[in-house]
Amino acid sequence: MSLAPDSEWAQVGAVLLAPGPGRDAWQINRSQMSITTAVPTGKAPTLLGYTVDHYTTARADLRLVTREYDGSMDTTTAAMVWSPPGRWLLLLADPADRTPTKAAITSPPAGLIPFAHTT
Repeated sequence: MSLAPDSEWAQVGAVLLAPGPGRDAWQINRSQMSITTAVPTGKAPTLLGYTVDHYTTARADLRLVTREYDGSMDTTTAAMVWSPPGRWLLLLADPADRTPTKAAITSPPAGLIPFAHTT
């Protein structure tokens, strides 16, 4: 969703994001910028994996672990909510909530569930 080009971002948001103040803010902010070309090779963050901090059948609170193009790592908290008829949607944080969602880390957290990467 973060790198969706101008021609696709609205559809990507509608399919991946849960309704709410976070999605509304994302749509407003995304409409004020333009992405027309792909991110240069090696410059996009790589999603290494995730941990599950809390889980119910209606919501999963996760920490996503990312390696940035400069080699540094960070973790981003994310909430996924179950949406009928049967899919998980990303619930973006309410902009009024000033709790930080991203933090630098020096090593992957214990219990990391790795993502399989394809080339």
